Amino acid sequence: MLESKAYEKFLAKLNRIFAWLLIPVLSINFISGYAILHPRIFDWIITKPSAFRLHLNIQPLTIVLVSFHAFYYIRIRILQKGFQKKYVDLFLGICYAILNFGVFYLRLRG
Repeated sequence: MLESKAYEKFLAKLNRIFAWLLIPVLSINFISGYAILHPRIFDWIITKPSAFRLHLNIQPLTIVLVSFHAFYYIRIRILQKGFQKKYVDLFLGICYAILNFGVFYLRLRG
């Protein structure tokens, strides 16, 4: 495992990158979702079938980014309660992996 201070800096930097990536990803997610619901308004940007495909394909990335961003702050809060870091990281890492595996599995299933 990385040195504790380097590990914390790495997680903070990764969280910051994921947070910045959420801005365009959520924007695309919202625009494609509205284009599905209101095709007459958004037809000049994207057609309804294209919006539907885009929306389905952007969902897994959205979940990956949002869940990491949330788990990062959940981790901080749990560590403030006094739990051991290695167990918290192991538990949240397993939860993150299961969640993302499930999201990609459902996406592949259609």
